[in-house]
Parts: sequence; structure tokens; C-alpha cells
Amino acid sequence: MDKRYIAPIIITILAVIYFLLMGIGFVFALFEGMPAICFMLLLFIPIGAAALTVYMLIERLNEIKGGEEDEASKY
Repeated sequence: MDKRYIAPIIITILAVIYFLLMGIGFVFALFEGMPAICFMLLLFIPIGAAALTVYMLIERLNEIKGGEEDEASKY
């Protein structure tokens, strides 16, 4: 594995762990009488953020593989 891939992978792992722990925390902090829609939002927003983070990692790895190491240098 190339050294250029290490930082995005580590940051993604940490972000996914954070989002999943936040979702688990919301499940355990379920309040009595909470409407179902609130519970669904509190659960699915962190899961969606984790999935989006993994998608962005895949896009970044494709950029690095394509030779675009510093995407911001174009602008």
C-alpha cells in the first residue's frame, strides 16, 4: 500500500467510528415517549454520515490512483 493512502483511510475509520458511536449513543439515550420519527432521524443521520464518509474515501482513493494527489491545486 502506498503512503498516500494511509491518511485518508485513517481519517475515514475514525470518522465512521465516531458516527456509529453517536448513533449507538442515541439508541441508548432513547427517551420514554419519543416519537418514532425523532428516533429514526437520530439513528439514520449518523448512519448516513458514516456511509457518505466511506463513499468519499472511495472517491479520494480513485483521485489519488488517477494522479490527482492535490485536487485543490487546480483552483
